[in-house]
Order: sequence, then C-alpha cells, then structure tokens
Amino acid sequence: RLPAGTFGVGESRRESARERNRTERYVPPALRGLGIDIQNVVTGTSTDEANWPAPIVPYVNGYEVTTLAGDVHYDGGFRDGLGTIARFDGPGGNVGVDEHDGCVYVADTENHRIRKITPSGEVTTIAGNEGAGSTDGVGTDATFSFPQAVAVLPDRTLVVSDTAVSAIRRISPDLNVSTVYSDDMALEYCEEPPVDFLPRLFPRMEYPAGIDVDEHGRIYVANSFKHNIIRIDTEDNEVVVVGGKGTVTEEGSLVLEVREMGLLDGYAAMTSFRRPMGLSVSRDGIVYVADTWNERIRKIDGQDYESPGAAQVKTI
Repeated sequence: RLPAGTFGVGESRRESARERNRTERYVPPALRGLGIDIQNVVTGTSTDEANWPAPIVPYVNGYEVTTLAGDVHYDGGFRDGLGTIARFDGPGGNVGVDEHDGCVYVADTENHRIRKITPSGEVTTIAGNEGAGSTDGVGTDATFSFPQAVAVLPDRTLVVSDTAVSAIRRISPDLNVSTVYSDDMALEYCEEPPVDFLPRLFPRMEYPAGIDVDEHGRIYVANSFKHNIIRIDTEDNEVVVVGGKGTVTEEGSLVLEVREMGLLDGYAAMTSFRRPMGLSVSRDGIVYVADTWNERIRKIDGQDYESPGAAQVKTI
C-alpha cells in the first residue's frame, strides 16, 4: 500500500496466455513424438493469436525489386526526369517492353499520357498531354483519355488501350498517333451480321483494358465492359471475338449484353467472362486472361477460332 499522493507502476507476476504462446507453442497429443519442430509452424488464427499475425518471411528466389522510376514521396503528379525525379499519376496495367533497346512504355493513366523509361531510368513523355480526349496527331499534340495499357509490336510500333474513349490507339516509331479500332468504328462498320455468324466481325468495344500482341503482330484486347476478348488483325482489317459469347437480339444481330457475363469454359466464341481486365499472349499463341470479376485466370488455347472445338477457353 502506497502513501497518499504517490503513484507506483508494477508488473503482473502472472504470464498471460498470449505471452506463453509466443514463447512456447502448444503441441497437440497427436503430433507429440513425431519429431515435428512446432516452433517453425506458421502462426495460426486462433482467438488468442488473432492479433498477432505471423511475420513476413522474405522468400529468396533470385529476383530483386527496385524502383526504376517515380517519386515515392508524392501521391501522383507529373514530371519527366531521371529515375525517382519523375512523377506518375495512377500508371495502369500492362507495360510494353521494346526487346530491341530495353525501353519500357507506360500508360500514365491519370495524366492521359504515354511515358517512356530508358534502361538508365530516364523518363520522357512521348504522346498525350494534360487534356483528356481522342485526337490523333503527332506526339504530345495527340490526346488520350485514361489509357490503361501498352504493348509493343514486332516493328516497334506501340498499341495502347485508350480506355475512357473505348479505343485502341497506335503510336508509330516516329510518334504519329492514330486510332486502330474504336466503338465508334464498330457502330459504323457493323451491318447486322447473320445469327449463325461466329466469331463476329467488328464487335462493340467498351472500356478496353489489358492489351498484348502475338508474334504475327495481331492485337489482343481485354474488352472489359463487354466481357470478352477480341483480336485485331490490322493487315487483314479483321476484328473478331476470340473469347466471350453474344446473344441474339430481336433484329437478329449478335451483341454482348451485361446479362451475358458469366463463367463458362468451352468453345471460345461460346464462353463467358466477367469484366476481364488483363491479358498476356505467350510465344506459342496461348492467351492468358485475368478474369477479374470471376477472380480466376483463364486461357484461350488455339488459333482457329472459326472451327468449333478448335479454340478452347479453360480455367487454370
């Protein structure tokens, strides 16, 4: 007992169960005598340990993560420069890598620009400006609207998912920006295809996200809000749906409705996706898709999309 007006601090002599668990793990009878080092078992989620998450243990696999460009001390912004002097604002999905010189191309989404990062970390703006839009032109005279992803064609031309204007844009090596395909073009080109026509030419486009190219220069796009995957062949002027099904309207045309989103594997043109946001094309032509709202990774295997059963969508 302390005299009046004084204060004292003491420690409890009784060790809490939580403290005991941190130093001496309980071993169930069934595991005793089996030679298991219970101290190396990952911390569980019992009531007593719920507030004590297991520490993150680095997994050494030979890879090292470094910051190539961007100022980590600022939340957004725009500035060209070397390495961390440069600033980005919400850079989006796939980045394009030029295998010839190692340069990386980034869709700087919130800045409505396409940025180039050299192997040394020098950041420059090659196309787009502060104004959102869909104007073609040269370099920074052109406008983009929340571009999401970039891919590099074999001839070093860039293709960009210009998301907010539902268009695929192309940037030539001399920085001339043009529109490859857009929803406006689809409305202009589409002339009520017959009901039995699969895959569909000139499909509608809405919120294109992930983009990649194959070794033949064909462009693959995650047509997110239409819940399908399309392929654009600029040489043959052909745009087809390679994954994701449509529905027949009263007029007999094939369109993709919101109600047609879902999760269905099988023949590519009769399958369904749900807001796919990312994709990547392997060297052997397999298209891997991040089926975002289905929370699954899917693959489209096979190049013959016109023959039933030839191209298949599978959940992996």
